[in-house]
Amino acid sequence: MDKVDQLSQVDVCVVGAGLAGVLTALRLAEACPQQKVVIWEQSSRVGGRARTTHGKDDLSGVGFSLVTEEMFAFLRRTFQPLLGTEGLTASLAVPVKSAMVLHQQKFKSLSWSTYFSDVGLRTVSSGEVATIWRRLEQQMMALEVPQRDVPLAKIWSESKKHPALRAIEQWLHPLGFSGELLTWSVRALLERLEYSRALSWELSWDHLDVMLSDLEGSMANLQILRGTKLMKAIPAQTLGWKLVGPELQMDARYLVNATPPALMSDWLEMEWLPRPVMQQAIKVLPVSLVKLSLDLPQLDESWSAEAPNFCPATWILVENVTFQLEGEGKVSFKTWIDFEQSLDAPSVVKAVRRLRRAKEKLLRSLGLVDQGSSAQGRERIALVPVGPGHPATSLAARLGAYLELEQSLHGKYISFCGDMLGSSFSPDKNLMTSVVRVCDKVGQFLRS
Repeated sequence: MDKVDQLSQVDVCVVGAGLAGVLTALRLAEACPQQKVVIWEQSSRVGGRARTTHGKDDLSGVGFSLVTEEMFAFLRRTFQPLLGTEGLTASLAVPVKSAMVLHQQKFKSLSWSTYFSDVGLRTVSSGEVATIWRRLEQQMMALEVPQRDVPLAKIWSESKKHPALRAIEQWLHPLGFSGELLTWSVRALLERLEYSRALSWELSWDHLDVMLSDLEGSMANLQILRGTKLMKAIPAQTLGWKLVGPELQMDARYLVNATPPALMSDWLEMEWLPRPVMQQAIKVLPVSLVKLSLDLPQLDESWSAEAPNFCPATWILVENVTFQLEGEGKVSFKTWIDFEQSLDAPSVVKAVRRLRRAKEKLLRSLGLVDQGSSAQGRERIALVPVGPGHPATSLAARLGAYLELEQSLHGKYISFCGDMLGSSFSPDKNLMTSVVRVCDKVGQFLRS
């Protein structure tokens, strides 16, 4: 902690060490080598909600670690001037392999993009459902772009109790939307489908952490505060902010918030937010991820015979639950619920029951353990607000449009970036656009 003692005054403090925070800090530190840039991260590890940990025995991720080719290129452009090109691709991310889909106790290997196609839908359902989906997709595509901010209920011609509706909803579960399918907006579904089909790289957070530590050691103007809770951010009387933690106080000329809008109220008063960001924080709540993890070493051994092409980025659909084998005997089952539902204990209990039913179904299909067997290992339950991009509502789209205005991400000596701060339902696009806008604004401030 020797360098922390020197941090009483810094030029820029970036709150949050997820992708948005890391990319913003690195770009500012590289563009302004004479200015001190600090990342303030509550967790002991970088990665934000894509790699949140829960206890020393459970280090598995709870959010998205997959990115598009466009986002991966953005990462490379950020890191290459600082690290060079040698070994960068291999250490930063690995290509996403096939996804395994469980249907009627059989496994089928599909590419990630193929899963979100008629072939994937037929795999988890039937040809009749695929026909209904194709007709629905054609109706959605026929709408002009300005007309797409309407719920799917406006164009759904079948009965609201039609079994195809449930099948399509289950098939689309890995998109990260919660709630009933017919409440999703047409634009949200089309844009998130396009984004999900383009996911082609899995980030290696362990390597990313190492690279950041190396950069921290080699760049005199970059510092990462890990495991430090930010308790309060107070505007200074003249210029900048005073940041207060349990054992640290810091003065920063400029503050960048790279945490989700709905989660910043613990340390920042709402009155200091630009109006579009404030609306996003108050009215557009993230979805929450309910996750059941357990140690099951015997699954690693059995899986190699069932799915030899399996990799940790693979998702398996089981009753609106996605399953992930994370290596070293760790497995997890995940489902999404609305953020407001996550504050209601009965709703969380129902979600956990759904996870347990999916777990039992999958394990029985592999012939590993009988239902209720103690061999299933100790369960760990996590509830995490993640909000991967906008929720799938027309309200989110309308509020997101205001975030495209020139000054919408900036207040007095403070700016905001992240995957919810934009008009797109692609988290990657929102993140990249907001990071560039914030770096331009803060860079102009530092050079003035």
